[in-house]
Amino acid sequence: MARKFSCCTPPIGICIPGKTGVTIKNFNITNHTCSIFLWGDNNTITNNIFTDSSYGISFSGDNNTITNNTITNSGRGFEFSGYNNIITNNTMTGSGKYVYYPISLSSGSNNTITDNNFIPTNFGILLWSSTSNNTLTSNTISGNSNYYGRGIYCMSDNNIFIGNTISNTKYGVTLSNSSNILTNNIISNNNIGIEGVSNIILTLNTISNNSCGISLGYFNTIYNNNFIDNKTELIKNGSRLWERKHPQYC
Repeated sequence: MARKFSCCTPPIGICIPGKTGVTIKNFNITNHTCSIFLWGDNNTITNNIFTDSSYGISFSGDNNTITNNTITNSGRGFEFSGYNNIITNNTMTGSGKYVYYPISLSSGSNNTITDNNFIPTNFGILLWSSTSNNTLTSNTISGNSNYYGRGIYCMSDNNIFIGNTISNTKYGVTLSNSSNILTNNIISNNNIGIEGVSNIILTLNTISNNSCGISLGYFNTIYNNNFIDNKTELIKNGSRLWERKHPQYC
């Protein structure tokens, strides 16, 4: 069941309330508070260009697909809630305008965020506390090295992060809740590569050239990661490490 969003005020480029099975394709929308404002299920937004908006796409609903869109110079990219949505192959850049976040998931689960490219200046992907069981794969996030800058900021549990590349941020990945899994990610040239609390599994990640590679709380499991040239490799409190012989692995 779709839930009405209330974040956008006029002017809105396209507003579609409570519809199912709509395709929004090949639009070029410029200078709106919100480029697309949608609530409904089983819709597709694809191959659009959004420029100079406060919000690129704001939607709420289930089983929607958001793919191959380009957002430039907008404060927020994709703000959404719902279940079983797919956000893939989108690009967001900010060349002169403050970018708050490319993706914000406020509530919902079983969403897939994959193969997106973001060059933001604050939060890359933001998962709020009312979310869970989402999958983030093969996203590239770079260049948000301001004081609050975070590549991925996750405030929920039971999410999976696979194959993401995060660089040149203040904090590469922040996990403020438990029971998340990170595997096969590349995290480099950040102030802190990964910071988190408890019951986190980290495996097969490459963590390099950060001021601090990993900073974690208690009861985490860390194994078969590759640490390269971090000033401090690991800060841990009661985490379980399965060490390998090579000094840069643990």
